[in-house]
Amino acid sequence: MKTRILILTLCLPWVVVTGQDYEEKRSGASNFFTQFFDLAFAGDMLTVNRLSDVINQTAGTGNKELRDSIDRFRQISGIDAFILSSSAGDHIWSRILNRKDFQRKQQALEHNPDTPYIDFYITFIPVLNNHRNNGFNVHINSMPRTGLFTGDTEVQRINELMNGYVQGLYQRPQDAPVNKACCEGLNEYLRLSGKLPGRFANYNMARADFTDHPSQTYGTVLPRYAPLTGNYESITVSEKHYPVPWKSVETGRNDNINIHIRLRDTSCRTEYLKLTGDDGSEIPLVSADTLQTLTIGSYSKRIDAVYMPDDTTRIPAGAINIAAYDKLLNKVYVIPIDGSFTMDAGQLEQYLNTTYSAAVAGWTVELRPAMNGTPWDSDADNKLDDGSSGLLSCYTAEMRSIIRAYTEKEEPDKNSCYIFLVRSSKSGSLRGFMPRKRQFGFIFIENNSSPQQLYKTIAHELGHGAFILAHIFDEYPSLAPGTTNNLMDYNDSSALYKYQWDIIHNPLPFISWLQDDEEGAMINVVRLMTKIKTANSKEEHILSILKDQCPNVCFKNVTLENNKKLDLLQINCSERFMNKTIEEGRKTEFISFKTSGNDVLIAPSEKDRLITETSAGRVCYYRFHEVKQSPPPHMIEQTNKFLFEFAVLQKDMEAFEEYLFPYARYEVTGVPFLSQANAEETKAKTGCTTGCCKACAEWMVEQKGVTVNHYDRIYLAEAVNYDDLSQGIVPALNDQQFAEAVNYIKSSLKKGKPVMIGTWDSREFDSESKRGPKAWNSKLTGSNNSPTMHFMTIVGYGYDKNSLKYYFRFYDPARDDSENSKNINNRLFINYFTREITNNYRNKNYVISECRKNIAQ
Repeated sequence: MKTRILILTLCLPWVVVTGQDYEEKRSGASNFFTQFFDLAFAGDMLTVNRLSDVINQTAGTGNKELRDSIDRFRQISGIDAFILSSSAGDHIWSRILNRKDFQRKQQALEHNPDTPYIDFYITFIPVLNNHRNNGFNVHINSMPRTGLFTGDTEVQRINELMNGYVQGLYQRPQDAPVNKACCEGLNEYLRLSGKLPGRFANYNMARADFTDHPSQTYGTVLPRYAPLTGNYESITVSEKHYPVPWKSVETGRNDNINIHIRLRDTSCRTEYLKLTGDDGSEIPLVSADTLQTLTIGSYSKRIDAVYMPDDTTRIPAGAINIAAYDKLLNKVYVIPIDGSFTMDAGQLEQYLNTTYSAAVAGWTVELRPAMNGTPWDSDADNKLDDGSSGLLSCYTAEMRSIIRAYTEKEEPDKNSCYIFLVRSSKSGSLRGFMPRKRQFGFIFIENNSSPQQLYKTIAHELGHGAFILAHIFDEYPSLAPGTTNNLMDYNDSSALYKYQWDIIHNPLPFISWLQDDEEGAMINVVRLMTKIKTANSKEEHILSILKDQCPNVCFKNVTLENNKKLDLLQINCSERFMNKTIEEGRKTEFISFKTSGNDVLIAPSEKDRLITETSAGRVCYYRFHEVKQSPPPHMIEQTNKFLFEFAVLQKDMEAFEEYLFPYARYEVTGVPFLSQANAEETKAKTGCTTGCCKACAEWMVEQKGVTVNHYDRIYLAEAVNYDDLSQGIVPALNDQQFAEAVNYIKSSLKKGKPVMIGTWDSREFDSESKRGPKAWNSKLTGSNNSPTMHFMTIVGYGYDKNSLKYYFRFYDPARDDSENSKNINNRLFINYFTREITNNYRNKNYVISECRKNIAQ
């Protein structure tokens, strides 16, 4: 009401002055004051007027939905869009409130007279009856700037498309679906400009989320904890990070999963949503914005949810990977040590099958008669010795007595597991114990507070013994014990993650050189070597190891899982034993080099290698030193503190290195080279005429079907002084961020996609330099504020055995010949400790300053 009074106050003088002129021009028009006091129509005209404010960024003004669409259109296409909304006809309020000019257009053209643009005219046509408005018809017309698009046919088609959304009579202007019509028009102009396929892949159109179904048989898993994200593919959906979940299913069977697809707004069409399998088949979708059941089978390895406004455009909305396994059937025998306690075998079997169904594994439980009167209690305290030396413990003498007593009466099935139920343990804290890859385990009844906790403990210990699963906090040291919902954590949860599904069906090689009584010393060495090897296979740069002690011991005739043999393998602990010559038959001596229970960090890929002549022949030593890691932002530092070393004969060196240091290598083949020195070819292929390293680097990436997303960058360095780049650069990322940047490049190379990078180099500047020393490249915001001096293309990743470092291989568009620019030795070495990727190249120090991500496809 206040708005209408204000309109009257402001406009009455205008009406008095112009009313007579209006009547003269509208001879025959009746009831002038009827129109003037039609305040409802005046309010409608204010609504029409405000639609022209769509790009006004002031809070509370404009139409946010359409404004956001225009902003995205401008960002992606580089073309501006202007809106002029008006009312047709001779109604007095149309004449008063209609705008004559596009808002912001004059300002944009004054700033850049060559600004490409499209004008959108939205006309509301009042339908009058006896000078009273009965509603509105709407007409939309778009007019691109002359020369922006060739031909009028496509523009006419887009106009017809938009007007198809605004058919009919609308009582109020806000009732007309103008937003949807204009958004669709903008989308069509994007397609017409060639920018929608590829560059529009991250456009915020729809999102699909896959979650557990109440009646699913198998498992669904998403990364809930940051250290595990490296096990999951990541795509960009709705302009945000989207980790792709995993769904398990039994080979030859189907399972259910929930899918919830949400459209961005009403301008997005349900019929454009598609679910496709990895074989290209389409999966029926009921509707959007509802939770619905999706049935999937083992025949497909992946399902993608995409928004497809045409046959060639695929905008990611989500995805799920499918892992199919043959079902594993396992058996466990439960044996009480005396008859005073027992358990419900049926409930345990149900718990185990529910827990391990996520990994497509099942269990049969059989309760055996109690072992009454077994003479195992050597110290007559009625408590089983459970050991107290952490990782060094295998079976204690009292445990071996129970195992021996059972196997003397029963021939154990080598493919089954055996759980002994014991009333209490000597420590009073351990719930259960079962070494990895062993079939005998022990559960302590009094240390488990409920049947449910007892079942969880048995499931946890079977994970160790049957499937060689390690504690999750040993696999991922940054996760503290008891902080996850994983079965292999110290908690009351029972989730299994994707990497554990794989281990259950394809167990990691597990060395077992010694048995029974000797195993107590070996278990530490086995786990130590296995953890180092596993960390290197995962390309982890720090590893937490050895919570207690280290055995100085030598083993003979060691067989590795690749069937290669070592004549001798020795481990030396502490500086007192460093470089100790190999001694066959050396008696095990345990050396404590850290307070019991504390972690020690090492770099698993460290190769401080020394070859020397000894009484046993030429021996190769592999030394490992302590690594320090500070609190957030998690900076790491290699120290000189010696912890331990492995020693092998030189003739076995290659076999040992292949085992302990398995290095991955990724190479994107078939990337054509383009030199910026070849001006004619560069112009023909990129349109660039000066300073074309960026254009050439991008062109090489795009030849592998990839589009560089210049709006998604990772800056690895900052300049000391942007007015003088010769002063150098400093790392911009902490340890975790740097690792994520490296992992992004590696994951792209794994998929066969090269990556565009920017580099800084230690060139000297002088007054005759064409560029510098002031920064000349810009970040997404600001100007001349990037440390980047040059652009290259990353095409490979590997490990250099000479320098003992990981590297990225690059193509350099600055070289004028393919041979040098594509040289296999064009390498930038990764240093996790200094957080730099660098090398001396062409007599200068080159450092990666930025990485430009590819658009997910």
